[in-house]
Amino acid sequence: MSSVIKRDKFDFYGNTMTVQLVQNDPDDTYKLSYSCSIKLYTQKFFVTSTWHPWFGPAFVSIDDYALAGIKPLIIPSELALEYGQTATLLEKKDFFNRVFEETEIEITDGSWLSNPQETLYIHHELLYDDEEPVRIDVDLSQYLLIKIVKEPFMIGVAMLRYVPVNNIFADTRVINGQPIGVIYIPKDIIPARMAFTAKNIYELIAQQHRENYDKYVGSVFREIAEQSKTGIARVPWVNTNYKAPRIYTQHVEEIPSRAITIQDIQLTRYGIVRSIER
Repeated sequence: MSSVIKRDKFDFYGNTMTVQLVQNDPDDTYKLSYSCSIKLYTQKFFVTSTWHPWFGPAFVSIDDYALAGIKPLIIPSELALEYGQTATLLEKKDFFNRVFEETEIEITDGSWLSNPQETLYIHHELLYDDEEPVRIDVDLSQYLLIKIVKEPFMIGVAMLRYVPVNNIFADTRVINGQPIGVIYIPKDIIPARMAFTAKNIYELIAQQHRENYDKYVGSVFREIAEQSKTGIARVPWVNTNYKAPRIYTQHVEEIPSRAITIQDIQLTRYGIVRSIER
């Protein structure tokens, strides 16, 4: 028998979201003892709490449904501290603060390379572990290469996966026989006279993420909030992992219509943006 342990409401770009912790939620496909979920109007999706280096405490969607076509959906909220393991989240907060303050870096660029054209395969935090990395073709002569010489370590947290956004990438390269984390940043977005410290580099990356978040997430939910003023909220809601017999596809046109509640918006990611081909 299910029972609600905790429930709160909060505002998200003008929309009221209801977050709740439920014991034995019958809708939970993972059948966890305690499930955290969020309702937006009539839609319900399951989330987990985390501390994100760019957004702080946040809920992250964990099921196969992509609300507004964004999977996974990251929802910054202080309530995430109350719905997760608070001590664990604060430990992650401390870790990220240490990364920003204590990481040692070296700066070089790709202009010295005889062939600066390179193909990178980027696996970033918006991809699940079983998804193929994003292929990126880059001209390294247009980039600064930030080598991570030394940084704090935390089990289960791969800092470089939080980095990719727009044309900023991260990868692990073997240099002199040692695996070294490298961040690639376009020279044309680096502010003049910026001091090259890890903290400043990460703040530049965080700024790019927050701007993209407002563009790709904020704009969608502001539009939903405006629609709701008319009495009808059209919420784009796509099951991106619907599995038909012997078929696995992410092309919405090829999956049964019952797998789609409403679809008004292309599938996008707020980091490296990818859309369903039309």
